[in-house]
Amino acid sequence: IGGPPTAVMDKLLSDTNPKKAEDTNPSMAKGDGVSTEVVPIPSGPPPLPFLGNLRDLTGPDGGLHEHITRLVSEYGGLFSLQIPSGLINLPTAKFGGTVVLADPELLGELFQRPDVFQKRLFKHSAIRQGLGGQGLFTTDDDEPIHDQAARVLLPAFSMRGMQEYFEMIKETTAVLQQQFIEQGAAGAAVDLHPLLSRYTFDIIGKVGFGRDFSSLTGRPCSFLDRFQEFSESSLRLQQGIGGFSGAFKTSKAVAGLVTGELATSKRIVSQIEAEVKAVIADKKSLLAGEGGCPFKGAAPAPAPSEAEIDPAAAGGCPFAKKGIVKDMATRMLTEPDPETGELLPDDNIVNQAATFLIAGHDSTSTAITMLLYHVAQSPDVEERVYNEVMSVVGDGPITWDALGKMKYCTQVVKENLRLFSPAAQFVKTSPPDQTVTLGRYVVPPGTSFVCSTWGLHRRMSTRTHSSSTPTAGPTRTRPSGRRTPGSPSATASAAASGSSSRSSSSASASPRSSASSTSASTSPPSSR
Repeated sequence: IGGPPTAVMDKLLSDTNPKKAEDTNPSMAKGDGVSTEVVPIPSGPPPLPFLGNLRDLTGPDGGLHEHITRLVSEYGGLFSLQIPSGLINLPTAKFGGTVVLADPELLGELFQRPDVFQKRLFKHSAIRQGLGGQGLFTTDDDEPIHDQAARVLLPAFSMRGMQEYFEMIKETTAVLQQQFIEQGAAGAAVDLHPLLSRYTFDIIGKVGFGRDFSSLTGRPCSFLDRFQEFSESSLRLQQGIGGFSGAFKTSKAVAGLVTGELATSKRIVSQIEAEVKAVIADKKSLLAGEGGCPFKGAAPAPAPSEAEIDPAAAGGCPFAKKGIVKDMATRMLTEPDPETGELLPDDNIVNQAATFLIAGHDSTSTAITMLLYHVAQSPDVEERVYNEVMSVVGDGPITWDALGKMKYCTQVVKENLRLFSPAAQFVKTSPPDQTVTLGRYVVPPGTSFVCSTWGLHRRMSTRTHSSSTPTAGPTRTRPSGRRTPGSPSATASAAASGSSSRSSSSASASPRSSASSTSASTSPPSSR
C-alpha cells in the first residue's frame, strides 16, 4: 500500500496463532465458517513516482468517480491506490495508505464496526475552513460536537418529521407544477436543473428555517446566485491553469493565486456566510419576540381540527399543531442536547445551516434532475409510473399515505439513485495506531478506505473478497425487469452528455471533469 509492510504487518502475516486475527476482527473467530488466514490488501494499478495514480484517475472521459468505477471493474472491489492530493478534498494519506472499497460484503462489515472504521480526516482538511465548518457532514466521528448535533437534529429527519413537513413540500411542489405548465404552454424547452435547484432550495428554506424564499416564482435570490458563482469558480480552481495543475493541493493553490480564483472563492464564501448568519439572526429574533410565528412568510396552514390545536399557540402557523416537529433552525436554537443539557454553540448552528442550505438543496435537485432524465429515456417506465400514480391517487390530491402505496415509483427512485448517486464516494479510516483486519485482509494503521458508491452500484456481478465463491452483485435491471442497455460507463457518459459542470466545497464534481471530493455531487446534464 504505497510502501514496504510494517513490522506489525509482517508479524501478523507470519504469526500462525489464529487468535491474532480474532483479536482484530471478531467475525474471523473459529466456528463461524470464516477462514482465519489473513493476506495483504491487493494492489491496484502501479503508481508513478511523485505522481501516484494520476494517469489512472484523470482524463477527458470523466471525473474521479468514473475513473474509480472503471478501476473497480478491472481490479475488483478492494485494491490499493495513490490518489493525488488535489483530486479529493480529504488527506487520505494522512495516517497511512489509501484503498478503494466497492465490495458489498466488506463494506457491510466496515459499517458493522463503527468503533474501528471512522471518519477521521475532516479535522485535517481544508473543507473545515469553508462554509461547512463543523457541520454534520464535516465533523469526524471522534469529535463530541458531531454526536451532540446529531442528537439534536435527528428527530427532524425521522419519519414523523417527514410526515409533518409533507404539506409544506406538497405546497412547493404545486408551485413547481405551475412552472412546468406555464413554460410548457409557451412552447419553450425547460432547463430542469436550475428550476429544480430553486424548488429544493425553497423546500429547505421552509422546513429547515421557516423561511419562504419564493425563488421558484422569480423572487431574486442572492444566495443561489452566489452559490452558482462559487460552483463555477471552484470548478475552474479544480481544473487549474492547464494540464494536471489542479490534481495536487500545492499546484492548485498556486493556480488559484495566479488566476485570482482563490480570492474570488473567499469573497463569495464570506458573502454566503453573512447571509446564513442573517437567516439565523432573523430566526433568533422571531423566537425571542412574543407570539412571533417561526414560519415567517409562509402561507397559512389548512385549518386544523380542535384536537390538533394547541390552545397556547397562534392560529394559522403550521407549528401551532400539537406534536409538530420544529424546523431545524428552531430546534438548534431551542432544543438542548438530551445528554449534556447544552444548546449547540452559535458558530456550529451557522455551520449546520450552511450545510443544509448548500448540500441539502444541491444534491437533491441533482438527484431529481437525473430521475426525470432517466424516466424520459424510458417510455415504458414512464407509462408504468403514470399508471401507478393514477391507480393510487387518481385526479385527487396526493397524500402522505399514498406515497407508501406506490411501490413501482419507489423502485424507480431507488434505481435512479443507484445509476446516479449524488454522493459518489465517502471515506473511512482505520485506527492510526493499530493494525486491524477487514474480512481476511490485513489493514495497516491509518489506512483510508475510499468507498466508491458508483463502483459498487455499477458492478454487473462481483466476486467478493471475503470468500472465494462468486456472489450476485446489485441488481442491474430496470424496474420493468429489463436489463439496463449499454455498459455502466456508457450509461454514465450518456447521463453526463452536455453537462453544465458544477463544483462546490460540499463538494460537486462534473462527470465531464476531473473534479471530485468525498461527498462529490455529480453534475446533471442541462436537461431539456
